[in-house]
Amino acid sequence: HDVYEGGWQTVVPHGGYPDTVSGADMGLHGDVNTIPWDCRIEEDSPKRVSVTFVGESIRTPFKVKKTLTLEADSAILQLDETVINQSDEPQDCVWLEHIAIGPPFLSEKCRLYVPEGTRILSDPSDTDPNSKLVPGFEGPWPNVPLKDGTTSDFSTIPPRSDRSLDMAYMTGADDGWYAILNRDLQLGWVVNYPSEVFKYLWYWRNYAGGMGYPWYGRCFNAGLEPCTSFGNAGVTESQDNGTARRFRGNESIKVTLFAGAFTGNAAVIGMDGKKVITS
Repeated sequence: HDVYEGGWQTVVPHGGYPDTVSGADMGLHGDVNTIPWDCRIEEDSPKRVSVTFVGESIRTPFKVKKTLTLEADSAILQLDETVINQSDEPQDCVWLEHIAIGPPFLSEKCRLYVPEGTRILSDPSDTDPNSKLVPGFEGPWPNVPLKDGTTSDFSTIPPRSDRSLDMAYMTGADDGWYAILNRDLQLGWVVNYPSEVFKYLWYWRNYAGGMGYPWYGRCFNAGLEPCTSFGNAGVTESQDNGTARRFRGNESIKVTLFAGAFTGNAAVIGMDGKKVITS
């Protein structure tokens, strides 16, 4: 938390609360998201900019390599990412793409779109004293019951006055994508990811409800984070519930994600690579 600056971090191999993994103490979301990365410019031309970043976990044998590429005629970034188990022994992993979205783009004027067939899971336990979701809920998109007997429509973003802090998860759809559209700005943010690897979309709902360290009620954000696993308690919990991603000895797994901006005011119904499909 001392060094968290928002934006997008790759979290490997421990997404979630502090725990011990293979005998090593792991803080919140492990160590890869806080270490310095090596970088190399692959191309810097009028047509294309491409940069490769490489980082290695200090306390586990995982290495992450990712190449970010932006074409001149596109507002969509391509991210080619490889996670490598550099040891001979198998390793369980929670691999999380920790993407946090905030103001001035994020507001109650935004609408959230996800694929058909999406199901919502609320966290099994209360995330925070200001949590409003009923724990342990599972049901179809978009409505989730609240503790006060009402429901929350996940396709809308609460205002800052909501003062809530909750954790939820989305799963079950064949496609891996989501989009947030600010209807007043006619500007959107979209992410397309392989659902066969990232089987869950974590939803960190910090709508000015986090009091005390480190938020002090200042933070208003939606964390929409593709993840291999379920549960915010890290590797141990995902091992217990059968959702940990196991890497064989010296195994590498490569994925491609697309993320970026789009304009307009139409509902998003899908993505085809870099192309945003609207109704």
